[in-house]
Amino acid sequence: MRRIRPVAALVATALLLAGCGGSDGDSAEGVSTESLVLGTPVIPQSLIPTSDPSVTQTMSIQYGETLLNYPDQAVGESQIAGLDQAVPGLAESYERTPEGIVFRLRDTESSAGNKLDADDVVFTYERFIATKDPIGTFVITLSGMDATNPVTKIDDRTVRLNGTNTPMGMLAAVFPYMMIFDKELVEQHATAEDKWATDFTRTNSASFGPYDIKNFRPGEQMVLQANEKYWEGAPALKTVTL
Repeated sequence: MRRIRPVAALVATALLLAGCGGSDGDSAEGVSTESLVLGTPVIPQSLIPTSDPSVTQTMSIQYGETLLNYPDQAVGESQIAGLDQAVPGLAESYERTPEGIVFRLRDTESSAGNKLDADDVVFTYERFIATKDPIGTFVITLSGMDATNPVTKIDDRTVRLNGTNTPMGMLAAVFPYMMIFDKELVEQHATAEDKWATDFTRTNSASFGPYDIKNFRPGEQMVLQANEKYWEGAPALKTVTL
């Protein structure tokens, strides 16, 4: 599974303990093969903070998913792959056009059971701009996207990120912070005062990633639960406690 290695990389400097859980997942040594408990240097105060973005982006690849992904990095390799080496994520394919980059979405759904479609992508990028998210809007600008009209829905499974196709154009599709939100789930928690449900998404996952946030105590603990509906297959570890 692609996402098992990043979990370990996340805490390589402070691995404390592996193993907990019931007998169904226990190995011969009594260590669970389905659960993992890891000590980490820090737990973020929010799932979408701007104060410690590097920590959250490292963790967000567990509970979020982007249109494209960086390829697996070989052991010992210190150079991150270039944007032109991005591999499929929620988008199974893409092509560059004069108007922008067109993505064909894969047939998948969130752990909440909501189908991924073009409306989720449109909602996500419009939300970055409407909420004046500093990282999201920075990436959109750096990618050469049109901030006044960031995304065009072509059909239910096809979208175009509108822009000038700069060398950095792929960044908006692959950067970990740019996870695609489950529009239906987010809107269920919106209010008249908080139409983009920012309070909900600070402490709850609402994307299409390999894990969901089962429990989150800001600054203290994060419990990840495997998303059985993940497009690449459910992670081998059922729970990961950070």
